[in-house]
Amino acid sequence: MFTTSLFILLAILLQVTSVYSGKEHIGGACLDPLNFGKAPCDKTWSIRYHMDVPTETCLAFNFTGCGQNWNNFPSVLACYEKCLPSDYQICPAASKSYKTTLGKDFCRKECDCGPRKYCNIGGQAFGQCCREDIRTKINSDYNPKCARGQSVVEYKENGVVTKLIGKKCAHNFCPHGSRCIQGYFFAACCL
Repeated sequence: MFTTSLFILLAILLQVTSVYSGKEHIGGACLDPLNFGKAPCDKTWSIRYHMDVPTETCLAFNFTGCGQNWNNFPSVLACYEKCLPSDYQICPAASKSYKTTLGKDFCRKECDCGPRKYCNIGGQAFGQCCREDIRTKINSDYNPKCARGQSVVEYKENGVVTKLIGKKCAHNFCPHGSRCIQGYFFAACCL
């Protein structure tokens, strides 16, 4: 009986681990699925941030204020601090990185990467070769075409101006009166 229970528990753990294979660098609670909270709820709804594991990006969502939700942070900065190592570097939206034209894992300049790729240099003196078309799509997501007289909703956190970005418009993270624009990977708000 004990052996059977242990075997079942091990099988469940292996299955959960395999879902996020290659994402071992992401902190424990950050692997939890997005949870909007329970409704009805007598608390005030608020914009919170969660780690979107597939894209390894902290994104906004509207939390009801009720129910436990560990992948839930008060700011985008708090989300990144908890979920990813500070020196961690990836291609945009956790897309695949490529070897340089000389077969190396890291690049130092654009020409190292070959056609339709670029050198994504982070805080280090080296970077990774990433696809240019994905960077273009993400830039488009962060800078959608807003209606005349409107602009992308931004906010200030620790003195840094940041755009309010979510995974999907259905996550209701845009402020009242603004319009959500769904992009290729992410959604932004125009006001």
